[in-house]
Amino acid sequence: MAEMFLREREMAEPVTAWLESQWLSVRPEVYTVCGICDLVGCHINPDRAAQRVKARQATALTRSRISAFTDARGVVCGPAWLPLHDDLVFVELKLSRMGEVYRQARNHACLGRSYAALPLPVAEKCVTQKRWRDAGIGILGVDGTARELLPARKPESLHWEAVLIVDRFWREMRRRKR
Repeated sequence: MAEMFLREREMAEPVTAWLESQWLSVRPEVYTVCGICDLVGCHINPDRAAQRVKARQATALTRSRISAFTDARGVVCGPAWLPLHDDLVFVELKLSRMGEVYRQARNHACLGRSYAALPLPVAEKCVTQKRWRDAGIGILGVDGTARELLPARKPESLHWEAVLIVDRFWREMRRRKR
């Protein structure tokens, strides 16, 4: 029987566990150009991180610094250490309001794999809807645990905003090691 949730944040723990089982570091409430994302998971590639440090490019990236690596569409094509990550996952938690969660997840789909995490009975209904597949948005069904009902598609190109989000993850991880 599906566990009932009263608040979206009650789904955060099982979804965080699912993200961590994918070898991702997880941060809640991440600011993006598309708004605040409930959960973001990231896996930093250790070889590329070492290349970046060796290249002495360990200072924080900003929109102006990254513009040297960005084409007119916002697609990044830069140094060998880019992208710094192997995987970047965005998760929006919603109990209902399918139109809102679809819009939020679709907005993040250009940055990384994007999921809507929904109570299991709601998620099972959404899996049958073509629009989720067409947009490449994944669906996580949540009861006591979270499980992937529909896989999310990775974006075809690297967007500058994804690089900045990963940069924040990486710098935070480096600070913790010190």
